[in-house]
Amino acid sequence: MALVYLAVAWAVGIWLSRWLWSLGVFGCAAPTGWLWAPALAAPLAGLVVARKRPRGRLPSVLLLLLLLGALRFQLTPFTPCFTPGDLAYYNGTAEQPTWATVTGVVLHPPDERDTTLRVRLQAESVTVGQDQAPLPATGRALFTVDRYPGLRYGDRVAVRGRLEAPPAFEGFDYREYLARRGVHTLIQQRNMF
Repeated sequence: MALVYLAVAWAVGIWLSRWLWSLGVFGCAAPTGWLWAPALAAPLAGLVVARKRPRGRLPSVLLLLLLLGALRFQLTPFTPCFTPGDLAYYNGTAEQPTWATVTGVVLHPPDERDTTLRVRLQAESVTVGQDQAPLPATGRALFTVDRYPGLRYGDRVAVRGRLEAPPAFEGFDYREYLARRGVHTLIQQRNMF
């Protein structure tokens, strides 16, 4: 039964951290290092004290797992914190589109459709604007090209288009689906060279 309590404490810690993240209590810019050290020290101190009182051991372990679950979410949130070194940092919106040239390598064999190929690209650099220098950027992008002449796994390409985040449809979260595959950017209205 204690194992069930421990698993529930872990899951509640993740849920609680996600809820606080959605409220804006925690976020990408929040300095959380100073917060976690004393928070984790409290249940560890409780475990030291519980060596003489075994009844206090379970609450201390439950609190420790709750905090570790919350820390686990903080370290790898469902919505990543993109930096200028990430391709997804340059994603635009419908109101303010970002046109850029992304250079990289075809990551997997393209997904063949009737007349098109869906290509996943591992980005190496991004050039935002016409007269700008390429900036190093990592991340994966998805774009569609005509089936002929086609692309193959390992081809190095440069694609110019509008960078945007994948949409979330009602009933199906395409953004989350692609995020599980490491893709956070769609290249729309593309030109390949």
